[in-house]
Amino acid sequence: MTILFNAASAVVFSLCASRFVNHQRKGVTTLLHNWIPLILAIENSIETNKNRAISATLRGILKKLKSAVFLSAACVFKSILALVANLSLKLEVQTILPFEVAPAVALCQSHLEDLESDAGCPMAKEGIIVDDGSIAMSLPKPGHMKRLPINREFVTVSYDRMTSMGAAKPAAETLKKAVVPESCQCLSYRFSSFAVGPFPQMQWVDPANWTSNIDAEVAMIHGLARHFAATLDVNGFDEDKVRAEWKNVRHRVKHFYPTVTDPVELWQKLLTYRRKEFPNICMVVEVVFVVGVCNGTVESCFSYLTAMLTDRRLSLSHESMANLLLLRANHGVWTEEEREEILSSALSAYLQKRRKRMMEPAATASVEPPAKRSLQISSTESDETTSASESDEPLDSDVLLQFQESGSGDSDELPALDNEA
Repeated sequence: MTILFNAASAVVFSLCASRFVNHQRKGVTTLLHNWIPLILAIENSIETNKNRAISATLRGILKKLKSAVFLSAACVFKSILALVANLSLKLEVQTILPFEVAPAVALCQSHLEDLESDAGCPMAKEGIIVDDGSIAMSLPKPGHMKRLPINREFVTVSYDRMTSMGAAKPAAETLKKAVVPESCQCLSYRFSSFAVGPFPQMQWVDPANWTSNIDAEVAMIHGLARHFAATLDVNGFDEDKVRAEWKNVRHRVKHFYPTVTDPVELWQKLLTYRRKEFPNICMVVEVVFVVGVCNGTVESCFSYLTAMLTDRRLSLSHESMANLLLLRANHGVWTEEEREEILSSALSAYLQKRRKRMMEPAATASVEPPAKRSLQISSTESDETTSASESDEPLDSDVLLQFQESGSGDSDELPALDNEA
C-alpha cells in the first residue's frame, strides 16, 4: 500500500490508458471499504502475536492506516482512478469509434480539472464521516454483500484513534495539484495520434454528424480513400462513384432508417442488405470499423490463448492453436452466415481427415506382405528328393539355390511350394 503513494507523479503513467486501471480502482475501493476492519484486525493480531518480526511489520502497516493523510490520499487516488477507468473501459471493450476517442479524452481531462478545483473533503465523498480524531462509515452486515443494494442492511463502525487529522485536507489538495496535471498531460500524449491523420475524417460515419454540406463529407471520404488506397484498390474501389453513392446513402437512411441513431447498428443494416447499392462507400466504412481504438484486442488474445491451453488440450499443435486464436480474436468481424460457413468448412475438413485416418489401417491390413514360405519337394517329382520328402522337412535356402543353379529352370521341374509359413 505504501508503494502507491510514495511518489504521486510516478503513479500517473501506470494509470492512464492501462488495461489494469479498473483492477487498481477495485483494489483501492476494497481497501477503503475495509479500512476500519483492517485497523481493528491488525491491532488484535499485534496483541496476540509473539513473533517480533511480524509484529514490527504489522505496526508499520497500522501506523499508515491510522494516518488521516494516507486515508485522504487513498480517497484522491480512487477519485482519479474512477475518472480514468471510465475512459479505459470504453477503450477496452471498444464501445467508441476511432473518431470519438479524442472527444472522450478531452471530456476525461475536463472531469480531472474539475476534481482538482474541488475544495471538498475527499474522505466525505467516499462516505467516510470525519469528526475530530475519529472516522465512521456504514458497512453491510455479514452476508448482505450478496444481496441487491436495495435489500442490504448496514451497520455503522467507527475508529477514534486516527492521527494527523488536521493535515489530511491540505495533503489531499497538494496531491491533486501534483497528479491531475500530470494525468492530463499523459492522456494528451498517449492519444495525440487520434486528433490528427485520418481519424477526424471519419466523423461522417455517425449520422449525428451529418450536415447539409455534402461536399465536406465527400471530401472526408476521399481523404480516407487516399489514406487507405493500398487496401481499397485491391478490392476494386472506384473513387469517381463516391459522391453519387453517398447521396444515395443519405436518401436511404432518411426514408428507411430514420429512427436508427447508433452508427454501428445503422451500418450493420446497410452492409447486410444494401451493399450492392453503394459498394464503394461500404468498403470505406468497413475500413473505419476495422481500425482499433487501442491494443485491448491484441492484449485479450493472450487471455484467449491461456484459456485454450488447459490440461486437456496440451496436445494441440501450433497450427491448430493459431487457427483457433484467429477465429476467437476476429469473432466480431464476421457475420452470422460467415461464422456458419467457417464452422461447416472446418467440420467437413476434420471429418474428412478423420475418415482418411480410419481407412488407412484397413487398407494396410488388406494388403499384407506375403508370409515367409518354406519349400518342400514332393516324393512324386524326383527320386533325388525322396529323402527330403520322407523326412517332411522344408528345404533350406542353400538347397534351393543349388537346385536353381543345376539348370532346371522349367516350371514343370520346379519343386512344389508349401503354403504353410
